Amino acid sequence: MSKIFLQRGSRFSLVDDNFDKYPVLEKGLYDLRFNMEDGIYLEKTGESFEFNYKLYGLDNTFISHVLNTYKKSKVKKNMGVLLNGERGTGKTVCAKYLANQLDLPIIMISNDCPGLNNFISSVKQDVVFFFDEFEKNFKRGSDEYDENQSGESLLSIMDGVYNTGFSHIFILTTNELRINKNFLSRPSRIRYLKTFNPVMSKELLGEIADDFLKDSSRKQDLINFVSTLEFASIDIVKRIIEEINMHDCSIDEFKNFFNVSISEYTYCHWSTYHYDDPMGVRDYTIEQFLEDVKNRNSDEETVKDVYHNTSRIDCPFEQLTIGSIFRGDEIEYIDYDQKIIITRNVERSRRDFHKITSVFQKNLYAI
Repeated sequence: MSKIFLQRGSRFSLVDDNFDKYPVLEKGLYDLRFNMEDGIYLEKTGESFEFNYKLYGLDNTFISHVLNTYKKSKVKKNMGVLLNGERGTGKTVCAKYLANQLDLPIIMISNDCPGLNNFISSVKQDVVFFFDEFEKNFKRGSDEYDENQSGESLLSIMDGVYNTGFSHIFILTTNELRINKNFLSRPSRIRYLKTFNPVMSKELLGEIADDFLKDSSRKQDLINFVSTLEFASIDIVKRIIEEINMHDCSIDEFKNFFNVSISEYTYCHWSTYHYDDPMGVRDYTIEQFLEDVKNRNSDEETVKDVYHNTSRIDCPFEQLTIGSIFRGDEIEYIDYDQKIIITRNVERSRRDFHKITSVFQKNLYAI
């Protein structure tokens, strides 16, 4: 193998002549790596991000909008895209799919290293810089960002201070928005910020069920159960379906010991009660109850006392049925349109009337 002299400034080094020269980086997927001997270098790992499975829940409107911004921009400049959400919500898949669609070289940057910002600003071509779990991999100590390096220096590059005359697309993913505050509310740095919801839509859930659930008659039970979970990723839903298919059983058989977190719903409601009249002379009707709720602040003696209350239930309102337990008593009547529940306590010969005003699932508004 022949040797050649490699010049860097006034320094000449004798190296093996076993490398090719490229004026620009070819399209492909590269890992950015660092060691003390070579400094920063790129390791090609593939042509693009590969998906050997069906992609669910992609927001094509968002993806198309970002792509058009890059394609239609008359001035070459930096652009930041931040995708935030808990693990399993689909943000990383969306970020990788977006990176592929940009049809540019993709440089994966997993950790900070000496000279990183100089390297980024020295790349003289359109390219995607991909930062996964940015808030975890680019910080100082346990919580803080290194604002002098990965923070402020990267901000300067994204602002265009190091204007290369090319489009550098920065795609960042975060599990939590615990990042340098100067990244936020600054479209010149992060032009697009998309947050992924941990609550799966019924449309997406139905699509996954149609693809994997063997017994379609269990689809509604699956939808009802998933709607009670605190967090439902695509992987979790697939594991639940796998359990149903494997054991050919209903969800009731395993839901109490399956490793998922059941959400708690807080019901806000107006309530009153009425003791049974054996003669049926003083029966209390729904119409009277609604009128009493309406006139609850009145001083008239004919108005029944109505009080405001909250209750914690382990399922959403639409899944309550006659026979379900509400506030310790069995439901004997439910009106889904007017959101009225009537429960009966046989031992006390009493009915309780409840007008549901709102239901909250954790911090999410349900109805």
